[in-house]
Amino acid sequence: MKIGVLTVLMSGDPLEKVLDFLAESGVEAVELGTGNYPGGAHCDPDKLLESDKARKDLLKAVEKRGHCTTSARLPVYFGLPRRTGM
Repeated sequence: MKIGVLTVLMSGDPLEKVLDFLAESGVEAVELGTGNYPGGAHCDPDKLLESDKARKDLLKAVEKRGHCTTSARLPVYFGLPRRTGM
């Protein structure tokens, strides 16, 4: 089992800062809000659908924290490769 956090709890901070804090705190999974309720400060689905670079940048930001992986279904929605341990 992995401990995960919904990043919208820290929507006032940039995603990279949130991911760094969560990785340092031992959190192993993050879930990104994608709009509506609870908001999408860290993930804009329209931008991700339009830009391959935006998708790669988001995945890189999450993966470079080592043990931080996305929970929920982000890879499925945006055609990203599925990661083990999700």
